[in-house]
Amino acid sequence: MALDKELTGRDGVSVTRVAANKLMIRLEGNVFFDTGSTWVKDEMFTVLDTVLPVIKLHRDIDINIQGHTDNVPVRGNRFKNNWELSVLRATETLEYFLHYDVPSTRLTASGHADSQPVADNRTAAG
Repeated sequence: MALDKELTGRDGVSVTRVAANKLMIRLEGNVFFDTGSTWVKDEMFTVLDTVLPVIKLHRDIDINIQGHTDNVPVRGNRFKNNWELSVLRATETLEYFLHYDVPSTRLTASGHADSQPVADNRTAAG
């Protein structure tokens, strides 16, 4: 069975085929990180737990985890900017997969800061 078919319909997951050999798997739901934080919220683990068995079953796929942020500037000294924050969020998510024995050779992490918003950041609802 195709990976996209296996993930479609799972709570908190949307799947879009972007090329013949490439899927975008978006973890949906409320914010998975508090503003300015890399601490993964419990809701994110619930969604990751849904995706993990399928990822482990398909050993031939590589996974690029892309971190994002809102458009609120980072305050304080912990992170230089939203770019660094987004990369660290992706890395935290990558660590989850490593913890559950997904080989590191299948994983990469990248950050996009607020450059690819899924909603308009001008309002709290966005």
